[in-house]
Amino acid sequence: YEEGRDYQEGLGNTDMILYVSYDLVENRMNMLQIPRDSYVGEEVPSSGTGKINAALISGADKTNPINNLVAVVEEQYKLPVDHYVSIDMDAMKAIVDRLGPLRVYVPQEMEHAGSYLPQGWQWLDSNAAEFFVRNRYGAGFERADIDRLDNQRHFYSALFRRFLNLTPGDIVQLLPVFEHYCNTDIGLRDIYDLCFSALKLNAENVVFCKVPGVTGLDPAGQGPSLYVVGVSR
Repeated sequence: YEEGRDYQEGLGNTDMILYVSYDLVENRMNMLQIPRDSYVGEEVPSSGTGKINAALISGADKTNPINNLVAVVEEQYKLPVDHYVSIDMDAMKAIVDRLGPLRVYVPQEMEHAGSYLPQGWQWLDSNAAEFFVRNRYGAGFERADIDRLDNQRHFYSALFRRFLNLTPGDIVQLLPVFEHYCNTDIGLRDIYDLCFSALKLNAENVVFCKVPGVTGLDPAGQGPSLYVVGVSR
């Protein structure tokens, strides 16, 4: 949600889209970031923006809007979706609060709207973590969301390092956060089993990557910034 904007039926756009492939047999996890400004075409309902981040609230399914986003990912990226987890910023902050401050590498000095983070390794509480993963303004963020995605990979890495030090009891303590804040089709027992299995992951078996493409305006230099997937310069 952003201040001053009206959202259909009280829903916001998708701020971060992460496709996770978890191979339980080989014990490998691949994570693919899909930029929120990715162009999906005018035929996809997107409130006239052509962006994937608006597909959630603009599609035909009003009962469970996540299905609108799933349909776009499966059709345009040819990636099957077995399950989904939708997490809002309150959930992210609650997870960080429960885990304790995270040691995150901040690749560049960040300052916007009264919030500030120096460059280097920092211990981030929930408020600082929210600023880190959401900010896309200021020096060094000329590509806006694309530069923000790079920061988010640093955050995911820190979260993963912290996760490797959890115990089964810690996971049990986190389950109420998932139950209260997350919208998912995975039952709590299955979430626990997945998390417990993930404790055995090795860092070398976890890959973060981003959908390739370029950011730019339309040819006339007007209109919204779009991320064109699969195009390089």
